[in-house]
Amino acid sequence: MMKPRSKPGQRVQLHRAFSKLGWASRGIAWKLIVDGKVRVNNRITRDPLVWIDTAIDQITCENTLLEKPLIRVWMVHKPRGLVCTRSDERGKPTVYSLFPESDFWKFPVGRLDADSEGLLLFTNNGPWADRLTDPTKGVEKRYLVSVAGHPTESDLARLSQGVDLLGQRTRPAQWTLVSREGEMSVLEVILHEGKNRQIRRMIESIGHKVLRLIRKAVGNLDLGDLPVGAVRELAKEEWSIL
Repeated sequence: MMKPRSKPGQRVQLHRAFSKLGWASRGIAWKLIVDGKVRVNNRITRDPLVWIDTAIDQITCENTLLEKPLIRVWMVHKPRGLVCTRSDERGKPTVYSLFPESDFWKFPVGRLDADSEGLLLFTNNGPWADRLTDPTKGVEKRYLVSVAGHPTESDLARLSQGVDLLGQRTRPAQWTLVSREGEMSVLEVILHEGKNRQIRRMIESIGHKVLRLIRKAVGNLDLGDLPVGAVRELAKEEWSIL
C-alpha cells in the first residue's frame, strides 16, 4: 500500500522537525537526538540531519509522541536591560527570567534590544511567528520614541519615505511628532518591518539620538496597562486576527 504524499514543507531534517512542531529549539533537539532520546518510527535515531516527513513518520522523544501542539501566544511587557535570548554568554539577564518555570518551549517573535522596552510577543509556533515578522504582510509595529533635540518636519518626512541603512533602504513608515518637552522630542513611529536597531539607526541618520524607545503595539495587540515585567497569555480570539 502506498503512503500518502506529503504536503510541501513537511519533509525536514529531524532536528528542525522539533521546532516546526513547536516542541523545542533546534539546538535542544540536536542534543536530545545525539543522546539517543529520540525515536523515528520506533527506532532510535542519533542523526539530527536525517530527513523525515512530519506527515508520515512518527517521532517520539523520551516516550512522548511529538504531535503539533495548540498554538500558544504570550504578551510580555519587557523592561529595559533584558536581552532577548534564552541565555547570555556575558551573564546578562534575559526576557526568559520573566516567565515562571515551565518545560513548555517558547521563543520571542522578533526582538527588542536591551535598551528598548515595551510589547514583546512569545509563541511556540514557528509559522505563526514567520507570518507576523514577514515585512510583506505589512503588520504594523507602533513605538513611542523620546529623542534628544528637535527633528524638523523635513527630517520626519525623510524618515517616513525611507532611508538607506548600510546599503538597505527602509520601507515607507509613519513618523509623527507627539510633543516637545524642553530639549527633547517625543515621536510616534509606525513600522511594517523590523531591521536590527532600525529606529535608533534612522534617528542617528538625521543627527539625533534616541533617549527612550517603547514598543506600544503589534497589529491589533496593544500593550495597554500591562505592568512592566508582567506576562499574559493571550486568548486565541486575540492573536488569531493578526
